[in-house]
Formats: sequence, C-alpha cells, structure tokens
Amino acid sequence: MRRRLVWLAVLIGLAVVPGAPARAESASARPEVEAWYATPVTCALPIGCAPGNGLPPIPRYPAGTLHIGVSAGFEDARSYVKLGISSLPSGATVTSASLTIPVAGADSGTASAETAQVVACFATSTITDSEGTFAAPPPADCSTTAAATYAPGPPAVLTVDLTPFAARWAEGEANNGIALLPAAAPAPGTTWHVAFAKGTATAAFQYSLASTPDASPAFEPEPVFDDRGSFVGLPLSGPISAAPRSSAAPIVDEAERPTGLAPVLSVGGPGFAYPVVFALPLLLLGLGGYLGWALNRPALPLSR
Repeated sequence: MRRRLVWLAVLIGLAVVPGAPARAESASARPEVEAWYATPVTCALPIGCAPGNGLPPIPRYPAGTLHIGVSAGFEDARSYVKLGISSLPSGATVTSASLTIPVAGADSGTASAETAQVVACFATSTITDSEGTFAAPPPADCSTTAAATYAPGPPAVLTVDLTPFAARWAEGEANNGIALLPAAAPAPGTTWHVAFAKGTATAAFQYSLASTPDASPAFEPEPVFDDRGSFVGLPLSGPISAAPRSSAAPIVDEAERPTGLAPVLSVGGPGFAYPVVFALPLLLLGLGGYLGWALNRPALPLSR
C-alpha cells in the first residue's frame, strides 16, 4: 500500500509541472536605406509633369532630412524607409511592431504637422538613397497600409503600426521598405509638411519563439524500494535497456522460480533478519525449567 501511495505522489508531481511556454522576446531595428522624392505641384495642372530623371535635388530643405507633405491639396513629397530586420531570428512570430519617427523642427521644413495625414504602404521594389529628386518614386502597395498617429512633444513623433507589414515579411515577401506618403484625396487647399532627420526612425518588434522540444526519449522515473518495501528514492538517469532475451529465458525463469512460499512470521516495526530469534525466549524458559527440576528432584537411594 505504501509503495502505491509513493508512486501516485510522484505521478502527480510530474503532471503538475508546466511545460515550457513560448518565449516572448523583443528586438529593435534601424533604417538601412532612406530616400525622399519631390513631386512638383505643376504635375496637377493640365500641362502635366516634365521628365524628372536627372533633375537636381530641391535645395530649400537641409541636407540629411526626409520629407512628407501636401501643398494646396496636392502631394509634393514622400519618403521611403527600409528597416534592417536581420535582428529577428528565424522562426520568430511577430506579435506586434511599431515605427516611431521623431518630427524635426520648423527650421527643417515642418509645418502644421498636427494636421498631417500620413499613411504607410508596402514598398514593392528596391529603393536607393536619395534626397529630394524629381525622379518617379518606387511603387507602393497600399492594400497593406497603416495610418501614422501624431503625438506632440517635445519632440513630436509619428507612430506607425508595422504589424501587417511584418506579417507579409514573415510569409516570404521581400523587405523593400515602407513608403510614407500623404493619405489619398486630401481636402482642396490643404497644406502641411513633416520633416525628420535621416537615421532617427526606430522600429520595435515583439515576437515569440516556440520552445524547442526535448529530443531525448521521455523518461518516467520509477521509485526504488528496499527489501522491506521502504521507499529509497528515484533514479537520476534514464532506464538502462536490458540485454536481449534468448529463447531459453522462459525455461530458465521457470527453473529458478520457487515451487512454494514458506510462511514467515511478520510484525510491524523494523523486524529482524532471522525470524528464529523470536523462539529464543521460549528455549531459554524451557532450559531454565529443566535445570530447576533437575536440581530439586529427590535423591535416589543408594543400592546395596
């Protein structure tokens, strides 16, 4: 009975030990490639746009800055940021991601940033470093999009939810970058401009990694008992495989099996190794009685 209770306690202890959950991790990323493209407002006029390739950058903004803007209801600047996501390990499942962009001051061109309506779209082709060229900007897929949220400072920041973008990267699509551009169809006469310094945008990723399963075979330790049935402990290592049994093993087992069981007197407590000890007091009592009788019996008359 004691053996069954101990074994039941061991099984319950193994059952309540929780399995290793997926590990929650975090990583950050910085821009690897950044660019901004200028769109002349005259493109909205009936005359259209002249070829922009080879035109010099716009000199009215400081070097090392990126821009997104609308002038009189028409887009005049957009930016692209490609993040280095190599810090995400293989097999990571991104649970949330965000991009934070510190907004530069008015001396860099920022104007009415609190009214800006900036959206992020999935870039579908590679981008190259550039500052304010009139070349055609790389295409962007706005079926995956996220609106930027403005928060006043100092410094003021734009925050973009990158979780839908990370999902597409996890499915194997190329990381060509993120396009930051004005929302479609701004109201007529709308004017705003957001500038930020190159290299200041940061991305934060929260992801999980599945626990690595144990490659070793499952081992359930079996408790060890001594000859009297008392619990000794649990083995520290896995079970040792027994040698293969031969076809003669059943015959040997039968030959070594005892033909009968001899009853043995047993009482509670630690007991003795030799049960004959229990008969020793009776033997001493019988021997003492015999000696007393022998010493006190009447003497026999001497024969003549």
